[in-house]
Amino acid sequence: MNHKILVVGDFYFDMYEEAFYQEFLKLYPLTDKFRIADYLDIRKRGLPGFIDRFQYKFNIGLSVSRLNAAIMRKIEMFKPDLVFVYRGKHIFPKLLKNIKDIFPEIKLFNYNNDDAFSKAYPFYFWRLFLKGITYYDHIFCYRSKNIEDLRRIGYTATSLLLPYYIEGRNFEINCEKVIDVVFVGHFENDGRDEYIVHLINNDIKIKLFGTSWAKSKHYAYIQQKLGPIDRLDTLNYNLILNQSKIGLVFLSKINNDGYTRRCFEIPMTNCMMLAERTEDLSAIFKENGSISFFDNKEDMVLKIKWLLKNPAQMAEISYNAKVLVKDNFEVQNCIKKVVKVYLQTTKQNECSR
Repeated sequence: MNHKILVVGDFYFDMYEEAFYQEFLKLYPLTDKFRIADYLDIRKRGLPGFIDRFQYKFNIGLSVSRLNAAIMRKIEMFKPDLVFVYRGKHIFPKLLKNIKDIFPEIKLFNYNNDDAFSKAYPFYFWRLFLKGITYYDHIFCYRSKNIEDLRRIGYTATSLLLPYYIEGRNFEINCEKVIDVVFVGHFENDGRDEYIVHLINNDIKIKLFGTSWAKSKHYAYIQQKLGPIDRLDTLNYNLILNQSKIGLVFLSKINNDGYTRRCFEIPMTNCMMLAERTEDLSAIFKENGSISFFDNKEDMVLKIKWLLKNPAQMAEISYNAKVLVKDNFEVQNCIKKVVKVYLQTTKQNECSR
């Protein structure tokens, strides 16, 4: 049976919903997508952009209502077997209920890479998602914490779906490693800028790329020392990691992350990963075998200086990490897990008839 799958999400970046859509499409050619960005585009400029960003943030407004109505029309015309919602921040609980009432045979799955239970978010940010949880047939969680969060409110149809790399985006190329240390990532007010300043003050040659760094109180100093802090496109992101000896990993405190997507992208570029120590990462990577950890600013500097003096150790750690990640954490593996759950759920329903 050629199942029909509808992927619903923002579709702003090709490493998220688009990556899932492309992998579903390989397995099920009748897969289609619904782009929330067509109705609520936060990349617009001027007044239209301000209005869309306001509605996006607060989950209210005419555009939010229109996109929910459009999702229902899409489902009525396409008649999918599975609706896979990526995040689902703007989807009305009433819409989910209507789908289940009108089309009880349709399965509703959700995957949210953010922590909707984090106290760092204002109450309104995830309110629609949280109210709509019970209408999903299965929720895939980015972190084990959210499985426990859902269990506490009585929802148990969950699976852990770890982040991934994408073969066509994250790969090794033949180039010289001209960068000692690199961090590619957004600014978050969790002290990561203090770490960057500490590296600069200890004469570590570091390159910094990413977004929102102007919000840092150390922005002027960091920019003075390192130059402009730019966001990298896909090709340059892969190139920069390939050119780097050590890739730093800071983890989002807003989302209570124990790992991040870059933990599975960095190894594929043969760049050695130096990360904040977490239980989650320790369960996946072996310390000094496929990763190196730091515990504080001073420890980070000592580790970097030692590693730069021992390139053979760095090469071995990088190689081991790549071997580990290559066969276990490509996006295709994620989709196979989703499909397995879907087929099991469908089979269970058929057996109960």
